[in-house]
Amino acid sequence: MNRKQKQNEQKPKSENKMRCMECGSSRGTMHKIKMPNGSKGYLCDFCFDAYRNDK
Repeated sequence: MNRKQKQNEQKPKSENKMRCMECGSSRGTMHKIKMPNGSKGYLCDFCFDAYRNDK
């Protein structure tokens, strides 16, 4: 076994799930939004509704 394979096996698998920026939930439908500062993120249904009502 070469060194690179050994290093890869030691790393924990990272979760690449989409998570809500507000509450951290990864369940349900995620809505991609663009923030006023230019960054992008995801909101769950509940937080997205609140975000739309605040605008």
